[in-house]
Amino acid sequence: MRNIILMFVPLKEIHFPFVNSNNLNKYGKKMEKKSFKCFTGHMSRTPQGAAALRGFRHILNIRDPRDYVLSYAQFMFTKQLYKASKMARIIQDKGHDFDDAVDALIRGWEFDGEYHSGVLDMFIMHGLAWFGTNCHIVRYEELKKHVENIDSKESYVYFKSMFDFLGINLTEDWETRILKGADRRISTTARENIPSDVARRLEMTPEQKELLEEWAPGLRAQLGYQD
Repeated sequence: MRNIILMFVPLKEIHFPFVNSNNLNKYGKKMEKKSFKCFTGHMSRTPQGAAALRGFRHILNIRDPRDYVLSYAQFMFTKQLYKASKMARIIQDKGHDFDDAVDALIRGWEFDGEYHSGVLDMFIMHGLAWFGTNCHIVRYEELKKHVENIDSKESYVYFKSMFDFLGINLTEDWETRILKGADRRISTTARENIPSDVARRLEMTPEQKELLEEWAPGLRAQLGYQD
């Protein structure tokens, strides 16, 4: 999502470090002063988070919780997250496997006094809590579909609505810009660009789907996902 917007906004107006609730003390003043026009991050809806977004046009990017869990479980076995996350270090150092990571992300685990939120809390704080506010919801799967069908009328309407919300005019070469921004080869978060010690499973097992529904009943439906 950010890379697509980058194709339409001057680089000097982009704040590249991700903003979240943990570093608002560091970046909050820049947001308050509107030092940059575009900020990206993982913002939970707290009083501080809501205040930080005041005056901004908020794009809320969400994805299927099943896909989130599988992607993050793979990320747990990367050197990148090993350096940044105590949970990832414990997962790797204690010999846990991919299914253990999936379980941890669904239920939430406490490791040596450090708690990692389960999928329900994560999606409530960063997703559902923003529903009903003045934000434009972008589901990853819908975005991907419209990128893949960029020549269709439906895709034009989809992106026109998104950029109208942002106050950005689509240029004559908008298709080319969007395809360039969506190119996974330049993405820093695409799974194939982050070496992991485990192969990502593309679908949850039936048991894991049941576990997710048990610990987060109705979550996927509330987010707009159906089997």
